[in-house]
Amino acid sequence: MSGIVQDITLSTTILVDEDDVRITIPNRHIVGEIIHNSGAMSLVETHFVVCSNSNIQGALDDSLQAVQALEGLGNETRALFGVSQLSGLGVEITGRIWVPTAQYFYFKYAINQSLQDRLKQTGVELATPAQTIQFRQE
Repeated sequence: MSGIVQDITLSTTILVDEDDVRITIPNRHIVGEIIHNSGAMSLVETHFVVCSNSNIQGALDDSLQAVQALEGLGNETRALFGVSQLSGLGVEITGRIWVPTAQYFYFKYAINQSLQDRLKQTGVELATPAQTIQFRQE
C-alpha cells in the first residue's frame, strides 16, 4: 500500500494513491512498522537491450531526448542513461529518471512507451534472442 499522506489524526492516517483513492489506516497498525518516505520525487528505472552493432551513443542521446520530451517532465528532469551491461545478446542500457511520486506509474509507462517510439523512429533495433530450429526428415 502506498500513497501520499493527506491527513494525520490522533487515530488514523489518510493516504491518497495515484488513482486518487483515499486509504485510511488506523494508526495502531502503523506503530512499529517500517515506513518508507519517498518524498515528492521517486526513481523510475528502465532497462532495455539494443543490438551490439547499434549506435550506442545515439541510443543514449535518443533515450534522454525521449524522456525530456514527455509533457510534465521537461529538460529539468533528473535523468541518466548509461550502458549497464554487455552480453552476447547485446548492450543493456539502463535509465534512471526522477518523476513526481504522485504520478509514478503514469510516468513509468509513459517513459517506456516514449523510449520504444523514439528508438523505433531512429532505427535503433532492440535485441531479441535468436533461436535456430532444425527440421529433420526421416
